[in-house]
Amino acid sequence: MRRASAIATITCLWAACSVVSAAEPPAAVGWRNDGTGHFPTATPPLTWGLKKDGAATNIAWVTEMPYCSPSSVISAGPVLITTANDYSLVCVDKKTGRILWVRSVSPYDAATKEERAAHADVFAKLDELARKRDDLNAKIPGSNDAFRLGSEVNKVEKDMEKLIRDTDKEKFKDTGMTWSDGGYMAATPAFDGTCVYAWNGWGVTACFDLKGNRKWIRFDKVRPQEHGHYGAPLLVGGKVVIHIGKQDLALDAKTGKEIWQSDVHWPNEWWGYWYGSAVLTRIGQEEVIVAGDGSLIRAKDGVRFAKSKGMQCSSPVVGGNTVFWINGGGATGGPLFRFPLPGDAARPYDPKILTANVSFKDTDYTCSTPLYHDGLLYILGSKPVLIVYDVARDAVVYQKTLDFGPLPKRGDRPYGCGIAAAPSFAGGKIFIVGNFGTTLILEPGREYKEVGRNTIERRISFNYQNDILEGTVSNPWFEGKTIYYRAQKFLYCIEKR
Repeated sequence: MRRASAIATITCLWAACSVVSAAEPPAAVGWRNDGTGHFPTATPPLTWGLKKDGAATNIAWVTEMPYCSPSSVISAGPVLITTANDYSLVCVDKKTGRILWVRSVSPYDAATKEERAAHADVFAKLDELARKRDDLNAKIPGSNDAFRLGSEVNKVEKDMEKLIRDTDKEKFKDTGMTWSDGGYMAATPAFDGTCVYAWNGWGVTACFDLKGNRKWIRFDKVRPQEHGHYGAPLLVGGKVVIHIGKQDLALDAKTGKEIWQSDVHWPNEWWGYWYGSAVLTRIGQEEVIVAGDGSLIRAKDGVRFAKSKGMQCSSPVVGGNTVFWINGGGATGGPLFRFPLPGDAARPYDPKILTANVSFKDTDYTCSTPLYHDGLLYILGSKPVLIVYDVARDAVVYQKTLDFGPLPKRGDRPYGCGIAAAPSFAGGKIFIVGNFGTTLILEPGREYKEVGRNTIERRISFNYQNDILEGTVSNPWFEGKTIYYRAQKFLYCIEKR
């Protein structure tokens, strides 16, 4: 029931940011830009590549990251933000690709003065380990050995995990993921025009400015979840909304203090919000959160005024006046559910949930979040299969097995779990990233028309595996004429040269 399929949703985890004029308030952005996967002002290149011999086409720079992460990169003014390891937030100069700083977001860092005083002996040991960790992090900017240094950071953090649990066994009971498929820092960060917000699977949320100064940090107990946690923080109305398993929490973006809490409704323990990210929509003038379980929450006060069926893998999508989501992560992937948004958010709403006329028989599990564009929903099965669905007609327009070339058989999660990145729309085209470096570019519409095929053929060694293709499960970020992409080991800047 609870399969590796679910983990791949991680990737649906995530890309984001907009450029605004000085006169406009900065847009709050994060996973998949504004959650839709649309980058309307971008005009990215349609041709790029990196061959085994190192020959590159339209690759401006490549930067080795301080360890792996399925989190997407986001744009934050002059810099890029991504994650690494189980606890690392990474800031990269957008023009040069140079790592500027690395900061840890861990339960040690979130400990209160009272907790430190109550367990002074344990924290003395933790402080010593933290100094070692921070010294390693400080060596990463400008280093040509970032991945190895990040691996050393990860080892220190694992030692710190064991000690921090000893400070409060009840507080940290069952905290973290059941096993670390994508690491604790799998969720894509968010940016509000001034500060960056990060959340990890231990339940730690933190706010940093672009110079790496931490503004606040807090710990909230998280329900354990098979394969881990991937839901990205959502920014709305001066609040940071996070999902911690049985509740959605809204935190004050300036202080980190809790504003509201909204309990999740589940028919049973394993039915519900697993791996997806919440998205934002409007009903009239009311900002409404479509939570990862498909329910509707008023952003201003946390009232969950419409309850849904929940889901396991991908994230909800709003298309026109309709909420869509794919439920479950079994071998057949679906079904696809839909319900219309209500006319207002002022009163309780019992949505009429319909099952869309889509067969997932040949898709395998479905972890990629669909893309809505011009009345069509672009759905990716892990196999990989593309289904294009007409929303108005409730009918499949076409279904096609995608050709990403020879695919290695990999059992390591999330990279070996089938296609996971969500489709993106930029420059009038649809971009679909496969799991091992190949991106297909399609014309949107009712017929399959491939207009580009580009491959970054990077071979890496990781853990017990040598000379393997670098995994690519995150979502690309498009800005102007540039594409930024966070792969398993490297961060790429793609632009016409």
